Amino acid sequence: MSASERSSVPASPPRAATCARTASGWSIDNPWRAAIARTRASALSPAKTSTTRSTILPRVAGFQPTVEVVNQWFANAVPHNKALGLQIADLAPDGAISVLPHADRLIGNPETGFLHGGAITSLIDATCGVAVFVVLRKPLRIATLDLRIDYLKPTTPGADVRCHATCYKCTRHVAFVRALAYHDDPADPIASAAGTFVIFADGKTSAAAAESP
Repeated sequence: MSASERSSVPASPPRAATCARTASGWSIDNPWRAAIARTRASALSPAKTSTTRSTILPRVAGFQPTVEVVNQWFANAVPHNKALGLQIADLAPDGAISVLPHADRLIGNPETGFLHGGAITSLIDATCGVAVFVVLRKPLRIATLDLRIDYLKPTTPGADVRCHATCYKCTRHVAFVRALAYHDDPADPIASAAGTFVIFADGKTSAAAAESP
């Protein structure tokens, strides 16, 4: 069971598991199993899926993702990215390159000047999401399903951090991405990542996106 499923399951079952003998053998009624099944079903049900953690791009005629459009979305639709100062520097047919400008408030260890790992995680997560949008070429709702990050070395004090993310495979419901965070040379990465994003099948965007030009 995934972490998201564990967090969605009630802290305690509504009742204890019971078992009863039937003509064909023993039957076990386990409320935990039913709760987990409901959680998994809701993840694939557009009508029941919460949009609070999903991400959308503005509804643009023809939806041609550009650096300008994506950066506007970064600033207006995702306040966390704006607070960190994240910016998209370039787009490719299968991915994106972003920049996290150095800021003293993002330092995790004042004695060394190294950036906090959470800032790097946010940079990678956001850039991977943009890579998925670029490949989909549709303003569909997505959400991070899984993201594994290997930290290879600390950041250089005072230096900006870049991230290059690539979406190398999209199925009907899941997009697969990989990314590198680095300063100037992708061959000398700070962190490497691999992740998956769920693609909601309803084809809808939020009300905020529908109101966008």
